[in-house]
Amino acid sequence: MTDKIYNDSEEKMKKSYQSIQKEFAGLRTGKASASLLDNVRVDYHGTIRPLNQLASISAPEIRLLIVQAWDKTTVGEISKSIQKADLGLNPQVEGKKDKAINEDDHKKGAEKIQKLTDHYISMIDDLMGNKEKEIMEV
Repeated sequence: MTDKIYNDSEEKMKKSYQSIQKEFAGLRTGKASASLLDNVRVDYHGTIRPLNQLASISAPEIRLLIVQAWDKTTVGEISKSIQKADLGLNPQVEGKKDKAINEDDHKKGAEKIQKLTDHYISMIDDLMGNKEKEIMEV
């Protein structure tokens, strides 16, 4: 009887551990990871498919993911699916000839957004630190 309880407990703990591993893979640590998009599903001609079956995903920089669709017709659906996944990502489709802003304005805007992002990351880090202290209090 105790062996059965032990084995059942071990199986449940193993599943819990695997679930946490999966969740942690999706947590953003400030470093881009292709695994962040593992759960994104895309409607491909009426069939729901994992994103990694429709595009290559890479993280060439610490805060950048590049998704390259193998079929140009899926770009719109891929972008929508990433937004719907609610991961806090903002897909930008590139390759269009018409530019809405010049490079200088783009650079200034990107720097301004980065400062704002860093500010909010700092605020969230403070929240997490406070919550961690609260949880660790006995």
